Amino acid sequence: MNLIDLLYRHRRSEPTILLGLKLFTMIILMACLTGYLVVEIIDVKQDDGLIIKTSYINVDAVPPPTLYIYGGYNFSISTCIQIYFANTTVKCSPEDTYNELYYGAYRPSPNVLFNDSLTGLTLILTTSEIKPSKSQDIFVYAFDSEYDIFDKLLKERTAYDDSIYELNKYTIKPAQFYDFSYSRVIRESMKPNWMNDFGVPPTYEQKSNIESTLLGGPLLYKSTEGSLISFNIKPKRKNVVRVDKEVRSKTYLSGLGLIGGTWGLLAALYTFLFGADKLRPWGAVQSYCCGFSRFTQKKLKKTFPIIPFSDTTYNNVKKYPPYHELSSDEQTELRINSLELFLREYVVDVHYLDGIRDRLVIKPKTISDSTTNQEAQNMKEEFDNLNTNSTHSTESTVTQQQEGLVNDSITVNLINFNNSFVKKPSIEHTHEDNIADLPLPKRQKKTESLQELICIRPDLKGKKVYFFPTLDKYFEGVLIYDAKEKKAYVYSVKGDCKFDTFSKWLDYLQSRGFFKGRRSAVATIFLEANPTSPSIASILSTSNYATYWKTTSLIYSTDILSSIQEKILPGGEFAGTAVQNINEGLEFHFFRKGLVEKKLLILIKSGCHRCEVYVFDRIVQEKYLPFPIKEMKRTLNEIINIIRYVFSVSICYGQSTSGNLYLIVNFYI
Repeated sequence: MNLIDLLYRHRRSEPTILLGLKLFTMIILMACLTGYLVVEIIDVKQDDGLIIKTSYINVDAVPPPTLYIYGGYNFSISTCIQIYFANTTVKCSPEDTYNELYYGAYRPSPNVLFNDSLTGLTLILTTSEIKPSKSQDIFVYAFDSEYDIFDKLLKERTAYDDSIYELNKYTIKPAQFYDFSYSRVIRESMKPNWMNDFGVPPTYEQKSNIESTLLGGPLLYKSTEGSLISFNIKPKRKNVVRVDKEVRSKTYLSGLGLIGGTWGLLAALYTFLFGADKLRPWGAVQSYCCGFSRFTQKKLKKTFPIIPFSDTTYNNVKKYPPYHELSSDEQTELRINSLELFLREYVVDVHYLDGIRDRLVIKPKTISDSTTNQEAQNMKEEFDNLNTNSTHSTESTVTQQQEGLVNDSITVNLINFNNSFVKKPSIEHTHEDNIADLPLPKRQKKTESLQELICIRPDLKGKKVYFFPTLDKYFEGVLIYDAKEKKAYVYSVKGDCKFDTFSKWLDYLQSRGFFKGRRSAVATIFLEANPTSPSIASILSTSNYATYWKTTSLIYSTDILSSIQEKILPGGEFAGTAVQNINEGLEFHFFRKGLVEKKLLILIKSGCHRCEVYVFDRIVQEKYLPFPIKEMKRTLNEIINIIRYVFSVSICYGQSTSGNLYLIVNFYI
């Protein structure tokens, strides 16, 4: 859903009215998105509510609360006792209690903590001057000893202070006992900061308070000198504290996530209505960053002989005459131009390439002709070298294509077959070979076989290897090297994963049931898809090694291809024959007048060969052939003779003849 592209131009293959519909739909969708964005911003700005996230933490001890007591007649805290484990009692410090006329307070010392040893605390209040005309109510205020706000000025109190000031206020009377139990609560409040609106982790301020309950009843005895009040204090939980943490429910970042989700929904709706946008292979870095943009465009100009999609001669398709009136070359050109137009309009965004093309048009005006000619000559030489290297391998195929003897699919396979037998230059091994040949005691540590293989043969990076659990079955892998980690891996085509050792690769295949039993990695992994070829043990071993598969006399596809690769070239014995690899072996095609006249299948399984012969896609029965077609072991010469017979035998069309030719015609009866 790209409004800029839509305003830039519309697809020439679509009606103009569709452009108006797209613009109208996109404006509506963008208006909806903008309105939702405004609503989210206002919602965040006006969101004063906070979510309280509650959790519980374990602590070693909790402090006693601070108590403030006052009444309408005189009283005093006469006794303060700390109760320890096994009912052991100790008097409180004199500094913990404070008495004044009509007023008293208990402020615990910092070292007084409720834990496994201190289990309770008792205050005895003695009252006097009790008169019937006076109220007998005494008021108690309780606060957490670490956040005491009793003496805090009214103007200095916060909303939180006001909420807890009378939270633990109680009324007590003489001649009563009271059990005061409490639990401690820590409130983590956010400090005001504008960054909190954006979801930045805030700074918290800790404030503590208590939540308590008070239970009471009459004393069983009365003092002769005045009434007593027994006030027992103990925590509900000595090792657990509740933590209430303030959390913002809405921030700009959370709103941005909602906007992103809305954008994705609108984009999906637009795609459902009008189809997907074109691909953008180049982003802001390649397009706008000064250094990267210049380097990327320069690299593209060097890589491509011409800039793709830069020919605008096909913009006006109406100039072409009817398709059936065009020549073969003109039809091909029209099809290519139509394909480019389709890719430009529906698949690839080529504005970036258009910029490179414009620079190429201006380039001759700013650069001397000699420089331009030199660059063109260098480019021509590079392509001449490339064409020269591929001329020999494709010469026979191109000739046969021009004569109408080989179809396109067979041509591609034949080219791949010829290219697969191009010999690579040998690589000298000096330092690595010397390391590999050192006896084991002289090495500091034995290297794993995969890493040692790449160390000895660095030219194998990117090459394929083949693991043969049985003679007729193999699994393909690719040797890769991570330059950053300086480590080699084997990539398993089966399962799409990589391993840093050959043994892990084999264990992975075995665990998934692809083969049973144990195998030697270095003896069953080969550089060719042939179990009779040398294994990687031949590279890693410093002495004679024994081959794992005792089948040196068996013939495989690679042996057959090696023997006939010269024979299928122009002027060869089997000139005009196309060969391709299939899953079970090889497939030979023999042409006549541009059609496949005969076909030979050589199917290989466990070192045995079975043949199938077809004439005009009709299979030939074994009784009409001079060789058996059943599965059996054959020598290389026997297989070459079978190919030679099928290649040389002639087919008569619509004639009654005698001998073998007549029998071949009767294959269809």
